[in-house]
Amino acid sequence: IAKTGPASATPGSTVVYTLTVVNDGPSIADNVTVTDPTPAGLTFVSTSGACTTAFPCLLGSLQPAESRVITVTFQVPSAYTAPNPIVNVASVSTTTAGDAPG
Repeated sequence: IAKTGPASATPGSTVVYTLTVVNDGPSIADNVTVTDPTPAGLTFVSTSGACTTAFPCLLGSLQPAESRVITVTFQVPSAYTAPNPIVNVASVSTTTAGDAPG
């Protein structure tokens, strides 16, 4: 999984992250699940792309070399002060043994 997003955020704004999940394995990755917990102090707004629900997001199966892109938006409250920096960690898993999507 690769994640891109802004280097900084200001109170009262939204932050948008892009998650790209790729099956780097030699076989189909089944039951691929992405999690991206809402960072402390922020509010979940939405997801789009390969996931349109709150996390965890079930992507189903990914063929070898197949990728999926998820865009997630969080709101930074206008009174936000901490934690600083904002820590946002996403992860991906599969039930296919030996085939971890990246």
